[in-house]
Amino acid sequence: MAGRVKFTCVGLEMTATLNDSKTAAEVFAGLPLEELADAGAGYVCFSAQLALEEEEVSEEVSAGAVAYWPAGGAICVFFGGRPPTPVTVIGSLNGNALQWRNILSGTPIKMEKA
Repeated sequence: MAGRVKFTCVGLEMTATLNDSKTAAEVFAGLPLEELADAGAGYVCFSAQLALEEEEVSEEVSAGAVAYWPAGGAICVFFGGRPPTPVTVIGSLNGNALQWRNILSGTPIKMEKA
């Protein structure tokens, strides 16, 4: 397992547990990240400042999934909906994913080791 991470942004602090994929390990090694959120239909994403190869991509994800989006070079947190293009699931939230629906584009978001 790559480890636990903490997301912090206005009005929200939540941890997630990363899986044992190569992509999760590379994202974990690149922490902390601090970027502006981009809110989509059912997800919030932000630049990962990494260009990683595709690994076991999926077009379907569950609410609470944390994923790396290869096409956008971004981390996505899902609270419902589908990814814009296939993603690599790297972990899952340790909390209520629906709290992410209130995050607006342009909101500063930080992802760090927990």
